[in-house]
Amino acid sequence: MLPITSDLPPTGTDQVEYFFQHSFEPEAKGELFVFNTIEYFQTESFSMDIAHQDVLRQFQRRYDQLMLLFKRRWEQSQTAFLDISHKEVLKRSGSLAVFILLTSPEKVSVDVTSEATVFFTAIYMNVNAYIEAHFAPDEETEIVFNIYQNGRPVLAYGGEFDLAVNQYIRFFAEN
Repeated sequence: MLPITSDLPPTGTDQVEYFFQHSFEPEAKGELFVFNTIEYFQTESFSMDIAHQDVLRQFQRRYDQLMLLFKRRWEQSQTAFLDISHKEVLKRSGSLAVFILLTSPEKVSVDVTSEATVFFTAIYMNVNAYIEAHFAPDEETEIVFNIYQNGRPVLAYGGEFDLAVNQYIRFFAEN
């Protein structure tokens, strides 16, 4: 329930209520009913509620910003990746960015080094995480990460991409 503000039309109630009606028919439109009246706004088809859409938009915006920064850094250090598939580097770096963002860091950055490494830094409230993805020709991508809590090391891990990402996600799920 949201309180009525001066910019909303009067409804004769003390509160504004939002109702969402969704039809399960594939071609049907969702309808967003406002002010508990018969008036409503016809909108595009809804498959999610508004709050969920907002979270996804914020996630997408953070991902796009991070990948834009990655591409800028990539252009500066591309020569270090000459014998490595550029498509593989982009795919693995993008996947790693998604997994890092799923843990909801307050700040996150990415850098590309001259040693064919993509380096992510993720800052949380009292936790800092440093994640490196090492790329080599004809080898599996290796991930090394270090997590510090209040300046003290709490977890260090290195290994193949899937196993390392699993450990990283598990740490934040358990803490």
